[in-house]
Amino acid sequence: MAVIGVITNDGLSKTISAANKEGWNISPTKFAISATKGELNSSRDTESTNPTWFESTITSRRVISDNSIEFICNIPPNATTEDQNIGEIYLFGEYKAEDTSLSEPGTPFLLAVGQPSQALTYYFDGSISLRLVVTLTNINISELFHFEYTDTVEIDEHNMDAEAHPKLVKAISQWVKGLGNALLRNGQLLSGGSLFVSKPAVDTGVVQLRADAAAIYINGAVLYVPETQNSISASATETFKVGVWVDNSGAENVGGSDLTSPDAAVEWGVDYENDAAKEFYPIYTVSNGALLEAEVLLSDEAQELVAKIVRYDADAHGNYAVHGLNVQLQDYTWDDNKDVTTYNISGGRAHIDGREIDLLHDLRRGFPNAVATYKTTAEPVSYVARDASQIDVNGQLIDIEAGSMRVELDYGPVESVQEVIATVSSTADLERATVGGGALDINETKIGVTSVTRILRVYTSSMELVQGVDWSYKNGGTDENPTSNQDKSTITWLTDKLPTGSSFSVDFHHNVQIENDIVLTSDRKGFEVPGTFIPSESVNGKETSVVPGTELLVDYRWRMPRIDRLFLNSDGMLTLKQGVASPFAPPTAPALPDYALSLAEIYHTWWKDPALNLDGIQAVKMSDMNKMQNNIIDLYDLVALERLKSDTSRRAPSATHGLFVDPMLDDDMRDINLEDMFINDNPEITAKCQINPAREELVLPIDMQPNSLNPGKATKPWTLEYEHSVLIDKGRPVEQIEKTGSMKVNPYAAFKPIPAKMTLIPAVDIWTESKMDLKSGGSINSTVVNHGVFGFRFNGNVSSQKVGSTSRAAEFLRGLDVEFTLEGMYPNEEISSLKFDDVVLPVLQVDNDTPKIADANGVLKGKFTIAPNTYSAGRKLVKIVGSFGTEADASFTGKGTITTEEWQTKFSGGFQRWDPLAQTFTLTEDHYISGVDIKMTHIGTEQIVVQLRTTTVGIPDKTIAEVRVNPADLVLYDTATHRVADARQNDGRPESYSNPGKFGWSRITFDPTFIEAGREYAFVVLTDDPDHEMAIAELGGINEESKVISEQAYQIGVMLSSSNATTWTPHQSSDLTFRLLRAEFINTEREIPLGEHTVENLSDIMVMGGAIRPSTDSDISIAFTDSDGVSFDVNENTPVRLDSPISGKLAVKAKLRGNGNMTPLMWPELLLMAGSQASKAVYCTRSFTAGEEASSLSVTFEALLKGDAAVQVYYADQSSGTRQWIEMHNPKSTQLDADLHEYTYKVTGFQDTTTRILLVLSGSALHRPAVSNMRAMAY
Repeated sequence: MAVIGVITNDGLSKTISAANKEGWNISPTKFAISATKGELNSSRDTESTNPTWFESTITSRRVISDNSIEFICNIPPNATTEDQNIGEIYLFGEYKAEDTSLSEPGTPFLLAVGQPSQALTYYFDGSISLRLVVTLTNINISELFHFEYTDTVEIDEHNMDAEAHPKLVKAISQWVKGLGNALLRNGQLLSGGSLFVSKPAVDTGVVQLRADAAAIYINGAVLYVPETQNSISASATETFKVGVWVDNSGAENVGGSDLTSPDAAVEWGVDYENDAAKEFYPIYTVSNGALLEAEVLLSDEAQELVAKIVRYDADAHGNYAVHGLNVQLQDYTWDDNKDVTTYNISGGRAHIDGREIDLLHDLRRGFPNAVATYKTTAEPVSYVARDASQIDVNGQLIDIEAGSMRVELDYGPVESVQEVIATVSSTADLERATVGGGALDINETKIGVTSVTRILRVYTSSMELVQGVDWSYKNGGTDENPTSNQDKSTITWLTDKLPTGSSFSVDFHHNVQIENDIVLTSDRKGFEVPGTFIPSESVNGKETSVVPGTELLVDYRWRMPRIDRLFLNSDGMLTLKQGVASPFAPPTAPALPDYALSLAEIYHTWWKDPALNLDGIQAVKMSDMNKMQNNIIDLYDLVALERLKSDTSRRAPSATHGLFVDPMLDDDMRDINLEDMFINDNPEITAKCQINPAREELVLPIDMQPNSLNPGKATKPWTLEYEHSVLIDKGRPVEQIEKTGSMKVNPYAAFKPIPAKMTLIPAVDIWTESKMDLKSGGSINSTVVNHGVFGFRFNGNVSSQKVGSTSRAAEFLRGLDVEFTLEGMYPNEEISSLKFDDVVLPVLQVDNDTPKIADANGVLKGKFTIAPNTYSAGRKLVKIVGSFGTEADASFTGKGTITTEEWQTKFSGGFQRWDPLAQTFTLTEDHYISGVDIKMTHIGTEQIVVQLRTTTVGIPDKTIAEVRVNPADLVLYDTATHRVADARQNDGRPESYSNPGKFGWSRITFDPTFIEAGREYAFVVLTDDPDHEMAIAELGGINEESKVISEQAYQIGVMLSSSNATTWTPHQSSDLTFRLLRAEFINTEREIPLGEHTVENLSDIMVMGGAIRPSTDSDISIAFTDSDGVSFDVNENTPVRLDSPISGKLAVKAKLRGNGNMTPLMWPELLLMAGSQASKAVYCTRSFTAGEEASSLSVTFEALLKGDAAVQVYYADQSSGTRQWIEMHNPKSTQLDADLHEYTYKVTGFQDTTTRILLVLSGSALHRPAVSNMRAMAY
């Protein structure tokens, strides 16, 4: 749309006059908008304008040519309260003259009138920008028109106007602030600013904070805050903000307090340091001594994008676990010194409120039980005394005192017994008074004991005094109708049959409190009352006993049941929230806080170990959902089958006496004790049958024994032999070789030294032990072999159901000695503590000649022992602290399935908090990285550590390779010496590739590490030496050839710095000077001998370990050769069944095959699983009912029986008084599949009321029996 207009005659006249007279200038002052249109002609003047609804100053102008100027007129939002039409646009001006003799200077006039070519509406909640071009032919109006900003003066008048400078500064500052606020936010870090948080001090619980120098944006200004000169002390138990305090007292110099003075004083601080003269801008959050995840480095646009992704994940999926985070009960203790419950939480990953939380290692956490008790008062218990006897308690005979009683209370477990009131029998020897005194006279005698409930006898050695004749209670009370207990404590004499001053005895019952003699029973159901004791109120300190048949009144406290909830909050903190216990209502689980992921509900009855309900939401993969769909289809078939079975039972309810079925899911339906007895009576049978739940079958057991295949105790992964070469990715070297300056690796010395490197041997163990708790009581310890029968994989965690209950096999680490090597200790440093899974273990010598102290090179070797069946399977943190403060972390992984990521990070304990530099990079092809070339511009006296890490959203996290470099192995770069021509050699490569030291490169190499294409990684350099400096290239800097770096030196990565390796500062315009190295493999095949092993009756074999095959050209196989020279090859983690057993020597080697760029990689923690299958094994069912009358017995099962594989079937008969096993013969066989048959055994005239079925399986390595779907029926 165009605006058509005319120059008015008045405007034209004044413009011509200005062109002819010296010193004139035309100054457009304002524009105005009218809703009404008039005639568009040049005769219009100020008086002929229509009423206007908006007017304002000209927004800006632009000179188009000598005789054309564009004026921009903006109408902002809410200029009116309703929508308005734009009919005419008026442009007003005035002329100014330096010569005051000129007429009418400064008088406004109508310069131009314009009208939209089409209808145009201004909407009051929007804005419109109008552009008006004024053109005068043959007149150079660019020299005539002058444009002013509001509140400013001519630059020429600047030095003459005292207010001109502040106004100009304010205008510029407001413009900068507007631009800055559009791109940045207050308190956003632009560079630097890494924060370090120390460990809490043991004595004070205080942490020390130190922050790096930083550039930070605040209200239109970039302020430079220096590093903290002194540490900031803060509480390790509070949550607070760390940021900068700004003293903006000079803001009036820049136009107002809403702007920031470039001279503002700024320093690091915490939010609770109130200072009215300063303003605080938060950057970091510290909670309980830990730096929380920070997003201070993200721009608003990036934060908005992240927020959208987070919001989508939270809205669509809620809070969930990606993998892991399973909870197991580790220990429950209830005694006077320790009343805690300890849990083990497996490592894993969760998304909480859209944020990703990583738990790198298993966590062992103990929480105080903090039980709630309730006091029950005066609970009555009838006292029944026991006779003297002995009872068997856990195989030990305990004497039972006559007259004692075990008191069981209504509620429990009993925490403590507060008070026990009992009725006891006592005898008092008294004397009838001769003289009355006080309230008594000679006709009354006090027994001297309160709470008398009954007087039995009053007598002397020579006579019996009769109640109601010779004596009574005071005031005429009787035993059957006492007036009060106090009255019963006083005898009233009715006659003088007993002379005054005479002695007599009284037998009576009275209530006493039993105190010191109360002993709680071990099961906490009640307490023991002894046969005799001295009560709290005794007669002459005599022993007494509780009167049988009377009631005890017991006050006691008991533990109320409670449901707790274990969860992760959005900060990744493991929290236990206790439920509310009530004696009047069933316990309920506490509500889950917002933004938290529940891991388990914990049911505390306090009678036994708490029960866990793992209610954490787990993400379900599409492959699992597909399997679930198939299982649902199978479930429909099973439901239909069950309906048929139910219909059969309904039609003939009396036909069946007893029924037994075993789906072969677990060992719950078998009788282990009878199996042991049968083995003792039949020496040819040496084992019990094994359940294979993966196929729901009963099979012959295999005795699997693990053997290490790492005879040389290697710690580095096995690959093809290689050389180091500069990495070429898609034809281009991955490098940044420019240098414009340098940067310290550690600007100030870290609070503690770089951690030592710990290498574990082995670091991974795939063998675990399993303990299955049976619902019938007791447990079965079995070895979990991570391969199933007939090639099916089985990891040992099996769910089985019977009458709605569930049992689960808990996997434990097996007993194992783990050796370790520490590098980077101080000379002569010893180990102060070693923790495995947060449990302190003793440090042992590797052998008698190995001292437990670091040598001159800082190397220390030792070992520790993992106790069997003590630690749950998973990824455990090993942490060592030296006597000089050196720390070292490593991961030990023991479980059935090990991921590639866990193999790669097995030596790293997680994040390490020191002062590093980092450089990110992304490759377009898969490569094996083997090192990096860097340039050191200053070398200190301590080691540097170079790590290769994965990244998460551009921030380095998990370490996958690490190497330590001594200062003597570094090259000090000098421009004069090392900046020489890098000529190409005969192979076409620059000389520096093969001779890096000549050109000032320090070559750092590590084990080949596989890097995936398209994924971002980083190499990280860290040290505890403040003097190490590295070369960098900065955009805009001057390189060694005196040229300006005009574009990013390395455009597919960024340099980062940090003071704690957790919070990183990207330097978007800088990169480290570096070259990546790759492993160039010099052969295509390699054989690695894995030792010779002695085996006996070997029937099954498998090599377990981790490997990478990055391409179709790379492969690994394990070759076996027996003593007869027979060889066969297998892949790792693949079970192999031999046709015939092998005994003797078995040589093992690994064969690797690859090409020049790609190699297979295998970690050295290999295990040879050598198995020997039993030739015969037994299985026995539980007993089941057979009926009171003679009946028939039928046993049916499906079996795979080929060759010499066989099943013998027996039933138990005890009708003669002694159990006899009767073999069943001549089964009916029905073919179900090619080799699968259904066998049915029958016997008639069965006389016993109950029976059991026993199976004996036999076979060979070639022919292995398998039995499934067993059912037995008596009818």
